[in-house]
Amino acid sequence: ECSPYAAHLFDAEDPSTPLRTIPGLCPDYCSQFWNECRLIIPFLSDDPRIYQGRDDENRFCKLLEMDDGDYCYPHLLSNQKLTQNLGRVEMDSDGCLQLCLEEVANGLRNPLAMVHANDGTHRFFVGEQVGLVWAFLPDRSKLEKPFLNITKAVLTSSWEGDERGFLGITFHPKYKYNGKLYVYYSVEIGFDERIRISEFRVSANDMNLVDHTSERSALLGKVLRIDVDNNERGPLYRIPSDNPFIHEYGARPEVYAYGVRNMWRCSVDRGDPQTKEGKSRIFCGDVGQNKYEEVDIIEKGRNYGWRAKEGFSCYDKKLCTNSSLSKSATLFFCQKYLHCWQDVAGRADHSCARSNEGG
Repeated sequence: ECSPYAAHLFDAEDPSTPLRTIPGLCPDYCSQFWNECRLIIPFLSDDPRIYQGRDDENRFCKLLEMDDGDYCYPHLLSNQKLTQNLGRVEMDSDGCLQLCLEEVANGLRNPLAMVHANDGTHRFFVGEQVGLVWAFLPDRSKLEKPFLNITKAVLTSSWEGDERGFLGITFHPKYKYNGKLYVYYSVEIGFDERIRISEFRVSANDMNLVDHTSERSALLGKVLRIDVDNNERGPLYRIPSDNPFIHEYGARPEVYAYGVRNMWRCSVDRGDPQTKEGKSRIFCGDVGQNKYEEVDIIEKGRNYGWRAKEGFSCYDKKLCTNSSLSKSATLFFCQKYLHCWQDVAGRADHSCARSNEGG
């Protein structure tokens, strides 16, 4: 499955040829397959040519023959030149990582979050932009009823460039014991469009269903840091005592960093498995306005530049001279087309960044 040459077996790399429904078989193996397994051919392919040729070995194997014998199955598997180091993460001469991807779910509409609850059930949850979250069992089967359904409250549209909608979900570190989870989505209140951050609890009667009546919490801010423990009584959350603006007049104490435009996805570094280096760093992706997207390492009290800058590029010339803009915390940004990354130490890392066009 990890072979970069697997597409050859189905002629998938050439758009001018029809996609094979049965992979290209080597002649000796095809003869063995025809003699031992031809009764299953109708279950493998609906190609009329293959169906009609199933009773004639020569005709059948001719249809499955490949122009380049090096890529036929199963000889491809024993070709050391083509199969060495499969399944390992490698880097080519341009610095691009070569990864083996494995499909875990399909049939989704604009999926944008995939998380697990760390509760020992080995389920994983996928959120869709329209406001649905689906639970998948360890065997990757999707439950018929959504885990969370807030489609009526979520503000989004069918326009492919719409950045609004259901944008994030995370589970409390102690979800196994308290059943709390948090979601981030767009809403419309009157004529205003806002971002809502809400706390939910899982149903007491069904571990695969959120209690939709349990929703609470809301605040529009920058990068927010709040304490959500021990909130069964009293305030929904508390302000950590070391938040950077807690004693600053006119500032919301929830704000941890600012100068971001549409920071819609964050991850916490688990650190090096042995040294723990990098542990607890927060990486967040921020959607740009025009040419650039950026990924930032979030640090306490930092100004990440919007709406003066997107990435390292000046967006508003009048605002770019602001001395509080933090350059050192920006990890990298990607241009509208391929661009090189640069890490926080300034070392050139010639890795491929994805084009902004098409996601």
